[in-house]
Amino acid sequence: MDRRGFLRRAGGVILASPPLAALVAACTRATTTSTATTPAPQPSSTSSAPPGIPWDQLAADLRGQLIRPGTPGYPVARLAYDPRFDDIRPHAIVMATTAGDVARTILFARDHDLAFAARCGGHSYGGYSLSDGIVIDVSAMATVRAGAGTATIGAGARVIDVAAGLAAVGAVIPVGTCATVGIGGLTLGGGQGVVGRRFGLTCDSLQAATVVLADGRIVTCDASKDADLFWALRGAGGGNLGVVTSFTFASHPLGAITAFSMSWPWSNAGDVVDLDELASASRHAPSRFTRTMSPLDAARYFAGCSSYSIDDCRLTEQGGRLTREGSLARSDFFDRSIDADVVRAALGLIEGRGATTALAAQTGGVLFDAWGGTIADVAPDATAFPHRSARFLAQEFVTFHGPITDATLGTNRHWLTTLWRAFRPAASGAAYVNYIDPDLRGWLRAYYGDNLARLIDVKRRFDPDDAFRFAQSIPTTLPA
Repeated sequence: MDRRGFLRRAGGVILASPPLAALVAACTRATTTSTATTPAPQPSSTSSAPPGIPWDQLAADLRGQLIRPGTPGYPVARLAYDPRFDDIRPHAIVMATTAGDVARTILFARDHDLAFAARCGGHSYGGYSLSDGIVIDVSAMATVRAGAGTATIGAGARVIDVAAGLAAVGAVIPVGTCATVGIGGLTLGGGQGVVGRRFGLTCDSLQAATVVLADGRIVTCDASKDADLFWALRGAGGGNLGVVTSFTFASHPLGAITAFSMSWPWSNAGDVVDLDELASASRHAPSRFTRTMSPLDAARYFAGCSSYSIDDCRLTEQGGRLTREGSLARSDFFDRSIDADVVRAALGLIEGRGATTALAAQTGGVLFDAWGGTIADVAPDATAFPHRSARFLAQEFVTFHGPITDATLGTNRHWLTTLWRAFRPAASGAAYVNYIDPDLRGWLRAYYGDNLARLIDVKRRFDPDDAFRFAQSIPTTLPA
């Protein structure tokens, strides 16, 4: 199999060209905005700073660092994961170290009519964790404290930090497969990963959260205190209701994960893509195992850094060895098998990438992650995350290698949209808010389904002025 193939990954498959690059790229995709094809991410308020902003006053009020243009650290601190957003230049980045820092920054931004956005790992597929105003970065709040059956984790901890901290005490929570993703965004949007069928989504293990609200109040919510807010934080997505600074999770005993890959001749691809067969695949022995490993090692394996130390499983800008990558993506949920004609159309599109130079130079395909199991045991309205009946989550993606020109971006965006449309006849119409998609029409219903009305009610209660807003944030009123 030359530049195309199948790889099985953590209860799912990657169908991509080229296949090996796709395995590493499984945690490196992001979508949206290009000045040539899609409107830039919209800030939550005015995008230009009024004159006379008392930045020195804010700096004096913070325990953390205020980074401004022209100061050391700004060229790196302003960056998100995807290089396509490198033209966004915030007026300031607050490297918050306490919930108080976050509260003071929110009030300062609102007092001075400045846009603001919260950032954990910076992986927002729409660039929505950036702002032309103030970026509130919580990455310094990354402590992982694990005890008997629980773990308290700072919102800025990365997946690799969480996996390592819990492994040290023989525990695990369900986290994603990308080492550099922040636990904050992952949890707030649901959170799927390699142990999802066993332990559910990341948000299903959440027991409590400390949140800074739009009025500067710092509250801790759980199932009995501010229960509506706690409900919404489990699936609403980041940046909608407040800035979470700390999570408390129920942890689970650490077990081994068997990681393996399987490949087939391309001529048999249509027979392989059968959701019913894939759904039962975990009950059958695969033809080839690579190794049995812990969830920590599995996170490193699927992030493409299994040969690195824990510290190396970070971006180069953070002292590690992983590089930033630009990408595009869309998502689908499937509640039933994919019809043969849909499979043939998708296979043809992926196989045909090699015929176009602008496509062949990049990695493009679709990743299927198996759902069901414990994920499906939770009622659709028990948390804000509604997509419990899905058999599979699919992510159609393109990952870019090297500089991204407008022409290359446009060609690959068109191909990606064509692939996504090919799957639509079999898809449920829902979409995953953690794979946020600025090109998606009807996104409110697609992300939230029947939970939308309650989410809007919670938004009105905890953010009545719509201070936390961006192009795809939850509104305070239901759109007409």
